[in-house]
Amino acid sequence: MQRATSQHVYIHRGDMTGPLNSKCVILMQRATSQHVYIHRGDMTGPLNSKCVILMQRATSQHVYIHRGDMTGPLNSKCVILMQRATSQHVYIHRGDMTGPLNSKCVILMQRATSQHVYIHRGDMTGPLNSKCVILMQRATSKHVYIHRGDMTGPLNSKCVILMQRATSQHVYIHRGDMAGPLNSKCVILMQRATSQHVYIHRGDMAGPLNSKCVILMQRATSQHVYIHRGDMTGPLNSKCVILMQRATSQHVYIHRGDMTGPLNRITE
Repeated sequence: MQRATSQHVYIHRGDMTGPLNSKCVILMQRATSQHVYIHRGDMTGPLNSKCVILMQRATSQHVYIHRGDMTGPLNSKCVILMQRATSQHVYIHRGDMTGPLNSKCVILMQRATSQHVYIHRGDMTGPLNSKCVILMQRATSKHVYIHRGDMTGPLNSKCVILMQRATSQHVYIHRGDMAGPLNSKCVILMQRATSQHVYIHRGDMAGPLNSKCVILMQRATSQHVYIHRGDMTGPLNSKCVILMQRATSQHVYIHRGDMTGPLNRITE
């Protein structure tokens, strides 16, 4: 349970039922107009009912999370996560599902003021920054931390899968079973904010950018991010695209390399 000024957060196991603030509530946050509701993904109904997994409104900052095994247009069941904050869209989907980044286990709580995002494995419990934390983003400094649910450790350690800093906008992805400094084999993603270059390298591969080992390359001017499976090749929007980010509107898309479909589609 977290309190942040008027922002009370309640997370509870999804297999319980009841009114808000009771056991059935998985997460509810109020922060001015920013209400967040999380509920079991196998339910249906209108907004504010059981079928709602998460919706947050904070000016233009809408967040929708839904089970990844569902399909439909935005605001429907197929939506796993969409955040609008000016032009900043975020999509999360599990790699073996259809839709945008991470998954069924996504419980996601975002705070609009500081734009905190928390993802917790659905079968885990614990406070923030503990094993259950898979993703936490802070809007002020825009830090993003992804941690394997079965790992523990500080940032930049083995448990770190992704860390982004907004000022310099560095992004580091590290395979949980690897260790080493940036630019080494263990580095899966590194982004530099000035030129905002992003490099993703399969932990078991080595080679310069644009080679097969490159899984992600971002260009600073238009801030394009290309993620390619280490064993694939191809231009953007092709199967090899796993992630494309545009800095101007700051869109982030993650797609499995074996999937197809243009950006903004459910299959991303």
